Amino acid sequence: FTLDQLPAVVTNSPVAVPIVGDEPDIRTDLGLDADVPLLVYSGTIAEKRGLDLALRAVKRVPGAHLALLSRDVKPTRQVLRQAREMGLGDQVHRVDYVAADQVPAYLRTADVGVIPFQFHVNSSMGLPTKFREFLLAGLPIVATADGGPRDIVAACDNGVLVDAMDPADIAAGLESVLSDPRAWQRRARRGIAGVARHYTW
Repeated sequence: FTLDQLPAVVTNSPVAVPIVGDEPDIRTDLGLDADVPLLVYSGTIAEKRGLDLALRAVKRVPGAHLALLSRDVKPTRQVLRQAREMGLGDQVHRVDYVAADQVPAYLRTADVGVIPFQFHVNSSMGLPTKFREFLLAGLPIVATADGGPRDIVAACDNGVLVDAMDPADIAAGLESVLSDPRAWQRRARRGIAGVARHYTW
């Protein structure tokens, strides 16, 4: 924009509150055992955010559960209805939002953070808040390769990039992480050590 001086940029990032380990968590609230594969998606649900393809991917991953940390609004209810129609009614859940500074700790007991965004000018230029939440939660990330997380996932080696239009490829990315989730979590936490402070309030 030919500005004489670059503006300061304050990102919509969570506060990096230390995670103690005894905070409320999503797995406990869902009543899922530690060995149940748990995928999480946090935030608004809309057409370009790819939840329909994510459901088709989950269908291909035996035993996987998907939790939506999202509001009880029409698009969310549509996704839940679609899940029931696909025979995934017992594996796809919605939980209410928690306070913004509690999100990373709340998500920490999941196995994978999922960002199935389809191409959109907004997601191609920006980094979604959920990416920062997953990052601070220490979660490996499975993200479509068209959006803002692409370069950071590649640099940090904290996840898998998948084809935004291919449920089979999304499922393969999920299975890659779920084949050894503890190892992937260690990898994710190592990978973010140098960048996490740049993605906090």
